[in-house]
Amino acid sequence: MRPTPDAARLHVEALLFKLRESQPAAPSSITLYSDADAPATVSLPGGRSLYVNPYTGDVFGEGSPRVRAFFRGVTDWHR
Repeated sequence: MRPTPDAARLHVEALLFKLRESQPAAPSSITLYSDADAPATVSLPGGRSLYVNPYTGDVFGEGSPRVRAFFRGVTDWHR
């Protein structure tokens, strides 16, 4: 969903507070992108990742653990 031109992203603290309502685990990282349409990516313990609306804090869904494991393996192989 495309944000309105006057929409403001939540501050990281507000995004974390909203996320805690649905996820008890503390995130290990949050990635925010400059693209206004891109969701925030929240990494959780155990290799889980969530895609979150940076304007409302709503969770879009969970990333694929198999895809993350693949890219982690590629990165490790290159190192």
